[in-house]
Amino acid sequence: MVYRDYNISIVVTIFISLGLSIININTINSILIFGQNNVLSDVVCEKPGIKSISASGALKSHPPKNVIDGNQNTRWSVSGIDSWVQVDFGEKRNICEIDISWYKGDQRSYSFVVEVSNDGKNFKEIQSTRSSGTTNDFENYELKDSEIRYLKIIVTKNTENNWASINDIAFNMNKEPDQNLSDPKTEPESPFIPTKGYGDNIAVAADWSCGTPAKKTVKNVIAMEPSLLVVPGDMSYDNTGDCWLDIISPINDLVRITLGNHDVDEGNPESLAKQYIDHFKLPNTYYSFDYKNIHFLMLNSETDFDVGSKQYNFVLNDLKQIEIDPNIEWIITVFHHPIYTTATKHSPNEKFRDIYHPIFDQYDVDFVIQGHVHNYQRTYPIVFNGHNPDTPIVTDQHKNTYVDPTGQIYLITGTAGRQNHELIGQANYNADQYKGFGFLNLMLSNDGKTIKGVFYSNNNGEIIDEFVVQKTGAIKPINPDRNYQDDKNDQDNLQSNPLDSLFSDILNSTPRYK
Repeated sequence: MVYRDYNISIVVTIFISLGLSIININTINSILIFGQNNVLSDVVCEKPGIKSISASGALKSHPPKNVIDGNQNTRWSVSGIDSWVQVDFGEKRNICEIDISWYKGDQRSYSFVVEVSNDGKNFKEIQSTRSSGTTNDFENYELKDSEIRYLKIIVTKNTENNWASINDIAFNMNKEPDQNLSDPKTEPESPFIPTKGYGDNIAVAADWSCGTPAKKTVKNVIAMEPSLLVVPGDMSYDNTGDCWLDIISPINDLVRITLGNHDVDEGNPESLAKQYIDHFKLPNTYYSFDYKNIHFLMLNSETDFDVGSKQYNFVLNDLKQIEIDPNIEWIITVFHHPIYTTATKHSPNEKFRDIYHPIFDQYDVDFVIQGHVHNYQRTYPIVFNGHNPDTPIVTDQHKNTYVDPTGQIYLITGTAGRQNHELIGQANYNADQYKGFGFLNLMLSNDGKTIKGVFYSNNNGEIIDEFVVQKTGAIKPINPDRNYQDDKNDQDNLQSNPLDSLFSDILNSTPRYK
């Protein structure tokens, strides 16, 4: 394993300490709270009952009941540092996320604390963070999983004054047990053991947490005997990385990570990010390394990436070097926040897309692997569409076999263990997608000329998706005047594949759990 040698520049997010003598206004528009999913199945959410809602104080025109009326045009509002609003669910509930719409959220950044209790008297803090200050829409805050009856939001300050205001609150709870509670009844009776593969295995999974699904993912990855485990961010979902580092300890030396938003936003962000950087001895929060004839470019989507930034210049310099390296056949870029996705819980990172996808096209990047969205998605080979960036150009509409494809295959692999996100429809550039736990396995074979991808579900090792990319050495330059979308009408192009027989042999050799 060879790391590229670049100057170290550790970048972390540092939150302003709570309680600074800034005029504090506590103002929240809306809150959504989501329940935790079943340990081994997809999320099944329901609307829980709310027994009561109370607050430390309120204006008569803006009472606390406004935060649960489903109307973002009303709000709870009160002046005073450490003002709070509290919900009583009437019974214990498994809580994992809060979505809050802050009043004037595009003008102010609010610092706040989340406390929970089961008796309404003894509260403990489970989250301390702040809003972005960039939107009036809902912002998502994932909580450390816990079973609670009472939830209190304490607004400690904002960047303009001493008011606290919330527009609305909606709750989603899961009927199933907390996924972080290990239930032996849900464990398989015997381990999943794959048959022998035909090449080097590289496992990929993001968005872990430390519950039973994450432990099962690790167990199944180990059974594949991988050479690497690539993690596109969001590991522990805790204020330390200890629980996740313990889970992956049997294959610690094989792990290569990028940082996700929950790797810099939980608890003390500086210490959490530094813990991961120190543990894996990373040269930077963005870096690159080579494995055989594959070059991995590991980026940080949580760090400044504008044109001219240190990370931007790093990417250009790195890819220029790889372009003339005769030992590199494949380039795989890895980062957390996806730039293309079917409609789901999180939106794509459009700014990152508009800057970096053209660069990936220019330097013939082969795969782009991402997380953040808690499901699995795979695109067809695509190139950047400068006329309509939201709709990338599909260059090959074969379902799962590609010869010297133009553009990249984009993969979302946020399936390691954190609760799944619903998929709403399917983007027309997606070849496949799936909601459930599992991992992607990339197999290198054919003297390094073939990569086969297989997504294994944690549900009995079921194969959800598989695809093969073959390189012949032919050069396929991008033609900006060609309408690749019209290729779907070219039956010869779609149906004739010179390596169909090879692909058939490779696909039939897929390692399967037995």
